[in-house]
Amino acid sequence: MFRYIIIIVFISISKLFSADWEVLNKVEGVPHWGFDVNSSGMSVMCGTRGSCFISEDFGKSWQKHYSGTDVFLNYAGFTPEGGILLTGHKGTIVYFSKSGSKFEDRSGEPVYNLKKFMFTDNQTGYMLSEKMYLLKTSDGGKKWDVVSEFHKYFEMMDITEINGNLFLATGNRDTSVIFKSNDGGKNWDLVSLFPGEKIYRMKAINNKLWVSGAGGLFANSTDFGKNWNWQNLKTKLYLGDFEIIDNKIWIYSHWDKERIIFFSDNFGKSWKEFDKTMNNDWPGKMKILGDNLYIIEGYNSTLKRIKINK
Repeated sequence: MFRYIIIIVFISISKLFSADWEVLNKVEGVPHWGFDVNSSGMSVMCGTRGSCFISEDFGKSWQKHYSGTDVFLNYAGFTPEGGILLTGHKGTIVYFSKSGSKFEDRSGEPVYNLKKFMFTDNQTGYMLSEKMYLLKTSDGGKKWDVVSEFHKYFEMMDITEINGNLFLATGNRDTSVIFKSNDGGKNWDLVSLFPGEKIYRMKAINNKLWVSGAGGLFANSTDFGKNWNWQNLKTKLYLGDFEIIDNKIWIYSHWDKERIIFFSDNFGKSWKEFDKTMNNDWPGKMKILGDNLYIIEGYNSTLKRIKINK
């Protein structure tokens, strides 16, 4: 009898931390790196060979769009007025005003391999290239120009903003560096040095800087990067996208074919495995919108979501 009770308890725990996913889209043989979804229901995913899919109903149905290019598209997001912006190799910037519209080519110099962008207001935005160049727009994303140039051996990893101050995470295989600018990206001061660490993501949440990276790196700073509070997840996996809502934290992690979404409901004091697979052949992205957690991952680009309790 006691043995059966143990089995029942084990099954209950397994169900609690084995997520029941709803598959929204799958593209065979075409990896997709870029994904975003907004509160209006617009969703976009992009990837290799200029592949682009757009949905207007939170991912329930999709339409393939011609992007006008066959290069790698690295990043997908939205402009302040709700348009879709895609970035990629060889200076590629593609814009759609809405689903079903024809693409608009806003590409710049082909020497830039472009990736993440963010807007700080309706007109001002910043865009990272893989190395050296930081681009800026002052017209809502119509035109982008180089505002800063960095050392060629440092890769630009992420950018965020707190109270008018820009923070830029850069790095190479040996170290990561965070810079700060208070003049719109023209001049930068070094504020944080992470010897032997590789930062992948950086966010500003409630006036705190948060970073995640290789070897289980996860830390936050309350003084703009001067000092850091380290979270111990007891893992050597690469930590990527993360979401923080109140005292709850979700972190997407991977290594080789292993992928784990870690979860904490006490602001990082303890951690659980929310979902795990040992058969993920391509690391992905994660985002929370409303009460849904979205991930896109795998060489066959599976986009799926699950309900969460916030």
